[in-house]
Amino acid sequence: MQEIQCPKCSNENISKSGIISGRQRYKCKNCNYHFSVAKLGKSIDKYYVIKALQLYLEGISLREIERIIGVSHV
Repeated sequence: MQEIQCPKCSNENISKSGIISGRQRYKCKNCNYHFSVAKLGKSIDKYYVIKALQLYLEGISLREIERIIGVSHV
């Protein structure tokens, strides 16, 4: 299990402190700072990002790059 740390003081002594907008809030017992854990989104491999930029600089359209690499143009 990943330990959650306070973003202000990096202390691991925290407690749950309610839910706001569907996200768990926490309170640091050391500095009394309230925070939410950052949402983890989808990550794209850096290889695909670099390859897409190279193709874009070559003048290939975004939709064609989508077909070549196999990722969404959005």
